[in-house]
Amino acid sequence: MKNKYWLLLVFTIGVGSGWLISLIPDQQRVVEKNVFPGAVVVENRVVEKPSVAAFDAPMKFVELMTDSGFTMNLNYREAWNQLNLTQRTALDTQLRRYADNLIANKQADPDLTSKLSKLLGNESTDKHLREKLVALYKESKQYQKALTVLMELQHLAQFSDEYASIEAKMQQVIDMNIADLKQQHNSEALNQFFTFLIEQFPTKYDYRWRFAKYVYDNHEYQQAVYLMEDLRYVPEYSQQVAKLTENINFRLNNSVGDGVVVDLAKRGESYFVSAIMNEYEPVNLLIDTGASMTVISPELAYSLGVLEQKPERFMKFQTANGEVVAPLVKLTQLKIGSYSVNNLVVGVLPFSDNGQLQGLLGMNFLKNFKFFIDQQNLQLELLAQP
Repeated sequence: MKNKYWLLLVFTIGVGSGWLISLIPDQQRVVEKNVFPGAVVVENRVVEKPSVAAFDAPMKFVELMTDSGFTMNLNYREAWNQLNLTQRTALDTQLRRYADNLIANKQADPDLTSKLSKLLGNESTDKHLREKLVALYKESKQYQKALTVLMELQHLAQFSDEYASIEAKMQQVIDMNIADLKQQHNSEALNQFFTFLIEQFPTKYDYRWRFAKYVYDNHEYQQAVYLMEDLRYVPEYSQQVAKLTENINFRLNNSVGDGVVVDLAKRGESYFVSAIMNEYEPVNLLIDTGASMTVISPELAYSLGVLEQKPERFMKFQTANGEVVAPLVKLTQLKIGSYSVNNLVVGVLPFSDNGQLQGLLGMNFLKNFKFFIDQQNLQLELLAQP
């Protein structure tokens, strides 16, 4: 009799349980596919922690974490907190090895960055995996992605000794991206990147200054003025801003687009420009706006053949060794860029620099033009006089 009652009780409980289960909505039923053994999932969220036994094989955990069907909303930190120290260490080691393996075999795995991203989460592996992502992005020249990950690392390390070293790595990535985009002549991407830097680092004035110089070089003068507006009140940039603003005003007021721009070379505090004399002889002349007369060395005069002609006249010159009298001769032509002056009279005078200096470009050439020396960009700008 007791056995009959017992069987009846079991039957009743079984039927009742089945009836209760049928009342649970579909979305709340236990789903165990692609989830750690023992986990209970409701609406893609772990609501019951899996058993510790679920992590006896750490690589299984890794495979699940990187499964293409794995839902990123799954709160696996709850499962991680269930582990003891030994199990966490084992899983942590497997995760790192897995990440290292992904990096080493990146060419065979097109979903590498996605898989590495999915591995992020627990604090013990977070830093290691983010550094792996930075290395991957740098190698593939995805510098802005590398910078974003480094910014996350810096935020995590803001109260540690690693903060400064991460900042140095960020600067390196920023410089690499700017150089790469300039080499590609990708102005649109470079504009976007500079804008990103200014928004993310509003007190890093160097990015704003570099952006202003870049748009200035691309003749976007109004944007350069706008970018420098705040910099004029920053002491370490005020003089540079004033000089670049002067350059911009000159270009806007004189329509440099109708003139010629030539590159300069700088030696110490002096600026040198390449010129052509008598239509064939290339020379480098020191620009001297304080000299009324252009002067060439006797060696250059001999090379040009002008010493054979009768001097136009003689003139006194004030030199470091005192006053000297030197002959004046006439050049057929002196040309800089596409602008030239014909029949230019120049002095012939030795220089006290062991023959290194070929000549000085004086005002008797420069007065024929409106000119501007752009010291920031090492350029000489010439405009024809109206």
